[in-house]
Amino acid sequence: MLGLAARGIWVSVRYADPLLLAVILLGRRRGGRAPPPLTSPHPADRPPMAAPPGRCPRRPSPSGSVPPSPWPSSPTFAPLDRATRAGIVRDRSVAAHLDRAVPVIEGALAGMPGAREPTRGSIAEPVRDPVVLVTGTLLGPRAAVSLDLPASRVGTLAPAPSPGTLRPGQVVYHDRAAVADPAAYRWLELAAPGPIGGVWAEPLLADPSAGVWVLRLSAGPGG
Repeated sequence: MLGLAARGIWVSVRYADPLLLAVILLGRRRGGRAPPPLTSPHPADRPPMAAPPGRCPRRPSPSGSVPPSPWPSSPTFAPLDRATRAGIVRDRSVAAHLDRAVPVIEGALAGMPGAREPTRGSIAEPVRDPVVLVTGTLLGPRAAVSLDLPASRVGTLAPAPSPGTLRPGQVVYHDRAAVADPAAYRWLELAAPGPIGGVWAEPLLADPSAGVWVLRLSAGPGG
């Protein structure tokens, strides 16, 4: 995890839970000594297992082992699962689209004084003041890392944003493949400058075939 962080690769904090559990278990001590190893009684000393009511116990084979179940119990094997393969293809497309949009967004941020400065607050309760808005929840952390922005300067744009969410001096990045309902974001798919949400939007990148848009927001035409 530290190696990925040093390389600038964002990993969701939920993936640290197994590591923390391993540290707790391995670091457990009783009176300064390691806990005794887990042991199980000899098979001959184990009490017989009672079958649940209404069910017959499985009869062991002559060799004493339980015959294997005819149904596989392993999880889905990704290369053979159509939905998993489709998800992998979609995620790779989303990553490639953002790689293409990053230079365009960086060019827009270069003309905005203070766009890269962190906001006030703490790690637990940051003051969010997004200068870049993205569609798709998982795009936020990836965009912050790729653009070298504080996490508080990147926000997620809802299909129906509340008044005041869009303001002059922001950049909006929209990717159809990154949202569950692309039709709900149709209002961002501009081919020419125009008004949206009370501000003026100028498309810096508009590729309907790829489903990717980068919009620069201002107070009005030429603003």
